[in-house]
Amino acid sequence: MLPKAATSCSRGDPVAVTQNMTASEATSGRTIGMAPSAAFSNPTTANDISYDKLESVIEMTDEELLERWKKFVDEVERGYKLGLDDYRNDLDIRSEIAEAGLATRAQADDLRLKRMLGATKIKVWDSDVPHAFWVQGYPRNASGTLREDLEAEDLA
Repeated sequence: MLPKAATSCSRGDPVAVTQNMTASEATSGRTIGMAPSAAFSNPTTANDISYDKLESVIEMTDEELLERWKKFVDEVERGYKLGLDDYRNDLDIRSEIAEAGLATRAQADDLRLKRMLGATKIKVWDSDVPHAFWVQGYPRNASGTLREDLEAEDLA
């Protein structure tokens, strides 16, 4: 993850740069573009990055992507504490896993998430990945801010 001194980029130009990086170093490694879909219910995301209204980029290795997905599924099983925008940003991690060719390595956590999802005919987010099950439905145990946000968007 980028240090707190790192900045985000403008929409359409995803480059993450820290104070000690050169331009070529900034573009090496995998990046995940994440953008808010509406006003945040919680200004701090599950990844501890404030997005404000800019598209942000997080640089992660394959192992970090898979670990973040596992932690997200753990959070869903325990009861996701954040709002819908944060939930959607966490779903973007799974899309990046698919695009990186790591889907096979995420299968065990995918199964755990599938067991937690209800209302799977309702699309709660978008993905460029074909048959992205993770954007269909929401946790059966959704409560608090997540439930309120789902209801506010007429999804629950």
